[in-house]
Amino acid sequence: MNLSNLFEKQLLLREKIINKHNLQEQDLIPGLILAFQVELGELANEQRSWKHWSNDRKPRIEAYVECSACNGTGDLNYEMVQEDAEGNGDHEYIDCPDCDCSGFSGTRNPLLEEYVDGLSFILEIGSELSEECLIDEDYPTYWITTDDTQSIIEQFQTVYREIADFSRDYDVMTYSELVSQYLGLGKMLGFSWIEIEQAYHSKHQINLQRQEEGY
Repeated sequence: MNLSNLFEKQLLLREKIINKHNLQEQDLIPGLILAFQVELGELANEQRSWKHWSNDRKPRIEAYVECSACNGTGDLNYEMVQEDAEGNGDHEYIDCPDCDCSGFSGTRNPLLEEYVDGLSFILEIGSELSEECLIDEDYPTYWITTDDTQSIIEQFQTVYREIADFSRDYDVMTYSELVSQYLGLGKMLGFSWIEIEQAYHSKHQINLQRQEEGY
């Protein structure tokens, strides 16, 4: 797997954020560490298998995407519903061709989305840390470290420990181990590198657009 392309894209986003918010002289790593920890918790929440108190422990790998053309109603004339009701008029229902009146335009993978959000912050931390973290060659597969006997809970805890260790001294080798363990977590969650890369590129475009729109 090659991380250099993702690092380059993250550097582009980082530059936009820094210039837009005048952050050139600030140490951004503490905030990025906290952001990653938050995303890791959100990822665990979507994974769900560890919630022994719940009958719903299936990972959130599929959710419907609301159709933007009809606002999820299946009716292109949905904006007139309230006005028609107040005026006691007869509402004209117009079938939405974009979603075939279903109200949904497709599906998404919430678990993968949360994983990619975490990966984005890891890459951002690396870009802040040093040029040594910008990996030019394929990331060594032996660095994707997971113990075959380790549970998903233990792997989440391992990643939490790695980010806590890194926060103490910003050590490059500790950062590399963090990347390794997070990639290992992705493997345990069942993601292929192609899926991760595609999801990252999609979210990257959204993040760029958000910066343009004043997010």
